[in-house]
Amino acid sequence: MSAVTRNLLVVVAVALLSFTAFGLSAAQSPDGRQRLAILKALKVKGVVGENNKGLLEFRGAPAAQDVVNAENADRQQDYQQIAKSTKVAVADVGKRRAVQLAKDAPAGTWVQQPDGGWDKKK
Repeated sequence: MSAVTRNLLVVVAVALLSFTAFGLSAAQSPDGRQRLAILKALKVKGVVGENNKGLLEFRGAPAAQDVVNAENADRQQDYQQIAKSTKVAVADVGKRRAVQLAKDAPAGTWVQQPDGGWDKKK
């Protein structure tokens, strides 16, 4: 088993333990706070990064893909609502949010630049 695979298993195990600590089964999807804790761990481990569209993107082997997909779906819905109320394109809302997400991301998070290149935040 590679070190990357071992690290991913640790992240997933921690996520599962946090589900049970909050009285959730692994089959239930996490609420917002739990999802954010899992996503933070995935970012710090370099599994996911913040792309230049304001969405999460896998940078390594997909782990906890259901959590990432749920977060991206919620973000897309939020971006659509903001775009509708401000009369701007959804893509522009995502791009503006991406700038803020990159600024707020913890050190070690992969962040996609506007030109499409990826950098690890220091």
